[in-house]
Amino acid sequence: MLMRLANPFVLPAAGSLPALSRRVLALSAMAGLSGCLFYSHVALAIGAMPLWLFAACLYALGVGLSAAFILAFLPGLSRFIAFTAVSRLGLALVAAQSPPLASVLISTPALNATLVVGLALALQQLARVQPQFARGVHRLALS
Repeated sequence: MLMRLANPFVLPAAGSLPALSRRVLALSAMAGLSGCLFYSHVALAIGAMPLWLFAACLYALGVGLSAAFILAFLPGLSRFIAFTAVSRLGLALVAAQSPPLASVLISTPALNATLVVGLALALQQLARVQPQFARGVHRLALS
């Protein structure tokens, strides 16, 4: 039996902790994958753990905790959190294809954050203007 992940673009029902935890898990998985992709070209290790795995765990933990807090106490921001996860993953995919670009993004966190948030705002505006785009993003975002 296949397990369906929650759609991070749909608000959970009030008091629906399982839906909230599935959404946080989906957002954490997307963040972990993006952390892995950002650092995939770096051949370093922290202890016995490769840097790409350490970054994936750190991204998943950081984004998961912040997403859990935001989704629990500020549910109006849930769509923006999901668009941020999609834009981070898209930027990480582009960075994985170009190691020099990944090096620039890793070395300048302000540029990385500006691009991720800017892309998320652009996706959110596009979803407002084109409702069919929002439905397509629903399918893309692990629904």
